[in-house]
Amino acid sequence: MSFESDIKSTDEISHCFQTGKSAIKRGERAYFKCLDTRMINGSIDIDRCLEDKYPHDNRWDYAIGYNDKCYFVEIHPASTSDISTVIAKKEWVVKWLKSQSSLLIKREHSFHWIATGKISIRKGSPQQHRLNSSGIKGPKKSCICKN
Repeated sequence: MSFESDIKSTDEISHCFQTGKSAIKRGERAYFKCLDTRMINGSIDIDRCLEDKYPHDNRWDYAIGYNDKCYFVEIHPASTSDISTVIAKKEWVVKWLKSQSSLLIKREHSFHWIATGKISIRKGSPQQHRLNSSGIKGPKKSCICKN
């Protein structure tokens, strides 16, 4: 199965697949650094796709397929007060994917937090450790998709 077929077989997002990075808002595409753009399998704006169905939920932003891996990316301010929100968003999307029996969660994947603005979380701090324990990489200035 491909990244595209995983999305298209997930009922609530089946209509939201986009080729390349086109599902990502123009102003946010620069946050995605893909070493070989020919290896991009497509993208989905999870937040926008599900906002009507789950208007009050803390939804995750994006998923991008690269070299048959899935990069889940949240673009969000990066202060210590935002950690709980980003962790809650990750927990929400994992629970949602499982409830949909989505194959995306079974694909090799990782979760990334991309900072809008200054990063106010020190490396090695208890807050950074909490993020690492939750399985979220970052916050960083970009998501680097690589082989």
